[in-house]
Amino acid sequence: MAARKAKARGSSERVRFEVDDANHWQPEPESFDVIWIMESSEHFPDKKHFFERCAIALRPGGSLDSLSKYRQWMHDVALTVTAAEDITRQVEPTWAQCSRLGENSVLKFLVRFTGGPTRRFVKAFPLMQEAYDKRRNGVWIICCKKAIAAVHRWRCGERRS
Repeated sequence: MAARKAKARGSSERVRFEVDDANHWQPEPESFDVIWIMESSEHFPDKKHFFERCAIALRPGGSLDSLSKYRQWMHDVALTVTAAEDITRQVEPTWAQCSRLGENSVLKFLVRFTGGPTRRFVKAFPLMQEAYDKRRNGVWIICCKKAIAAVHRWRCGERRS
C-alpha cells in the first residue's frame, strides 16, 4: 500500500519501503534515512540488539521514529531523542473498545474459525485493557536522530556518552 501511494505521488524513485522480520533483519550500514517502527517493538525478544542494528543502519542525520516506550535503549545506542510524547491516554480507549468487540456474539462465533494466533489475540483484549487501567502499560511517540559526529565512533565500537 505504501509503495502504491508513493508511486501515485511521483515519489517512488526517492522512497523505498521494507517489511522484514525484526529478529533477523541485517541491514546494510548507513542504508536508511528514516526507520519507522509502529506497534511491534514490544514483541521483539532482543530489543536492545534491534535498536543497535537501527543505529548502524541509519545514515548520519537519519531519523528513528517509534511508537514504543524504549527511550533508554535508543539513548544507549547513541541516538539523540529529539521528541517524546506520552500518548497512553489517547490509546487506552482502543482496548476498552476491543474488549467490547470481543464479547460480541457474532465475533465470538467467527473467531472460532480463525487460527490460534487470532484467537489468542482476541482473548487478550481484556488483559490489555486491564494493563492500561492499572497503568502497567503505556505508549510513547519517540523521535530520534543519529548524530553526524557520533558516526565514526559508533562504527568503531565505541559508544557516545
